Amino acid sequence: MVAGRMHDGSNENHRDDAAGERRHVGKATKRFGFDKALRLRRRQGFVDLARKGRKIHSPHFILNIGPNPEGQCRLGITVSKKVGGAVCRNRIKRVCREFFRQERHRIQGSWDINVIAKKSAADTGNRDLDAALRLAFKCVTQD
Repeated sequence: MVAGRMHDGSNENHRDDAAGERRHVGKATKRFGFDKALRLRRRQGFVDLARKGRKIHSPHFILNIGPNPEGQCRLGITVSKKVGGAVCRNRIKRVCREFFRQERHRIQGSWDINVIAKKSAADTGNRDLDAALRLAFKCVTQD
């Protein structure tokens, strides 16, 4: 049996671990989830934020923020090809999503937030990207 693979005929909530024993694989709590309702997905949302939103600059990111009438914070992430290759862009997006997933409960009010990565983000480590996001989001939480 290969570690992490589903056991034939088993329940979805159980997997075989490296030792061949079955263990329970539970779902993450909803509080820290990142479902579709928490994402900016349509082009018009990004365009409205760029046109009407306020910009916050940090060393590696630009945040466009604007009020969200739906009563919750939503995140959009923009990383252009100018920043780097696909691997680099995906790493930056993962760091942004994870930061928002863990810190969204600290943001007061309901905001639409578009995080735009600058070229300098490509050469920066994950910890420094996290610190830059923390710095930029401090301005959002102060509103």
